[in-house]
Amino acid sequence: MIFYYILIMNVLNQIAFKGNKFLTTLFAIELGASPVALGILVALSSLFPLFLAFHAGRISDVFGNRLPLLCGAAGVGLGLFLPFIFKNLSILFVSQILIGAFYLFFHVAIQNLIGALSDDQSRTNNFSLFSLGGAGSGLIAPLFVGFSIDYMGHSFTYFWLSLFAFIPGVILLLIPLPLGLTREKKEKVAKAWYRSGMMELLRIAPLRKAIFTSGIILTAIGFYQFYFPIYGASIGLSASIIGIILSIYSGAFLVVRVIMPFLVRKTSEETVLASSMLFGSVPFLLMPSAETTVALSFLSFLLGLGLGAGQPLSIVLTYNHSPEGRTGEALGTRVTINKLIQVTIPLAAGFFGSTFGLMPIFLGTTVLLLYGAGSNSKILAKKTVPGEK
Repeated sequence: MIFYYILIMNVLNQIAFKGNKFLTTLFAIELGASPVALGILVALSSLFPLFLAFHAGRISDVFGNRLPLLCGAAGVGLGLFLPFIFKNLSILFVSQILIGAFYLFFHVAIQNLIGALSDDQSRTNNFSLFSLGGAGSGLIAPLFVGFSIDYMGHSFTYFWLSLFAFIPGVILLLIPLPLGLTREKKEKVAKAWYRSGMMELLRIAPLRKAIFTSGIILTAIGFYQFYFPIYGASIGLSASIIGIILSIYSGAFLVVRVIMPFLVRKTSEETVLASSMLFGSVPFLLMPSAETTVALSFLSFLLGLGLGAGQPLSIVLTYNHSPEGRTGEALGTRVTINKLIQVTIPLAAGFFGSTFGLMPIFLGTTVLLLYGAGSNSKILAKKTVPGEK
């Protein structure tokens, strides 16, 4: 039963977070934001997580998961509520900083909690179920936001998303979920604050590979979620149609994550990960040349099939290769690397997009996915002991 409460909290939080990306893109365009300003908006949501993620993971290891989950829910809710009150471009920058900073505490803690509630045999399956909730939220969020924008306007949509963000905090306050540390766990992490930092973790070769691969995958996912609405608006698609296409993309996540445990049992996490990145690179390359709703829907579904398995598998590999008692730190390090990529590339993409259009952005992401697929195809399928170089 505890696991299902966790899934519900994650789905609600993900609806708020993913809906924010779509909503903020279209609201910023409505307010007259330039391509450079749009790039800065994307980067701001990743700026503070870049510096805080490792410490958020350490807090989760040392103090348990309840505190970061509560702070994360409250902070994301506040960040979404502000544009409902203040309807200008400046407040969007403040909002994205708050959402990005507090979402990471929720994000790292809930992943660490899922890993802690699983054993080696059930971890891939549990993270697959967990990611199904994330995919479901990706299906709901763009549909909800698209129709809400068309019928209620941008600012009122922020109000509804803020409610989705606040509800997990209410659940944590009302339902006594056992999210604290056991005595055995406290003894294992008692000296966590005095350990070496992130660089020690990155010296573990399989862990380093999993973390950098995760950065590539989430960059591709983030680029599609942010820049596809821009592309769709540029060719005259309505917010509702864009939302439907994004939901089709998320629906493919559901499909591939249902069959992902079966594929992993037949091969390995690394093989499925490399194959998914290779498959996802093709629709990313073709996307800017498609202009009809049918073509874009088809390519979005293929892209979802390609990228859908990548995120949960990178989390599983990160957790599996983490030293004992430092899983939160490893997951936080994963977020740090993700955010480093997500801060630098959108800024560059904003400048490139203002000069050359969206094609270089889609092409660059295709190259990243091909590189990640090639890199992971070289990984040996043997099990590696955490700490092995």
